[in-house]
Amino acid sequence: MSRISSAVFVQANGLGCSFQSVSQARMSRSRTWTERWTPRLSFFWVSSANHRSTRLSQDGCSA
Repeated sequence: MSRISSAVFVQANGLGCSFQSVSQARMSRSRTWTERWTPRLSFFWVSSANHRSTRLSQDGCSA
């Protein structure tokens, strides 16, 4: 990633620093959103998997 950033810095004709700071800010916001929602999404995934396995075991017993 540092190679890409340095290449962009060289090719941007003086705008490299501002471009790099904007891209850093976007990555930081994205990381914050991911960290905020990951525990909730993983909890939902695990709980829905538990419901499916419970449903399957109950269907097998009632037949």
